[in-house]
Amino acid sequence: MAKRTDIHRCACTILRQAARVATQHFDKALATSGLRISQLSVLTTLSYVGPKSINELADIMVLDRTTLGRNLRPLQRDGYIAIQADKEDRRTKKLVLTKKGSSIALKAMDSWGDAQTKFENAIGLDNAIALSKLLRQVVKTNFAERK
Repeated sequence: MAKRTDIHRCACTILRQAARVATQHFDKALATSGLRISQLSVLTTLSYVGPKSINELADIMVLDRTTLGRNLRPLQRDGYIAIQADKEDRRTKKLVLTKKGSSIALKAMDSWGDAQTKFENAIGLDNAIALSKLLRQVVKTNFAERK
């Protein structure tokens, strides 16, 4: 196998740079809500999938457990999520979106919508749609699972 020297094309570096730029853009737009985009993502994911264990939610969100844990602490502190015993197995703990969490997420969605529109306008709607499709394919590929 030939030695690669085209590090300037490193997909991981470019993806991480793009992710940081996008995160900064969305965090700035959400600042008035008091949420970061990573926290809004947790709240909206819980609203879609319902109560989940931390491991289940980490898998759904494609996050490692420690990263998710850092995002959960302020959400729990502020009363946006709660940790409850599972109804079938009281030993299992589930993350639950509270009414307060649902309310703050709904309010933050206006700012998120504005940020999403600005993002789409900046790169073009067709490019934004194509980018979303391409990035979903990257997520589905899940290189860690491949041998």
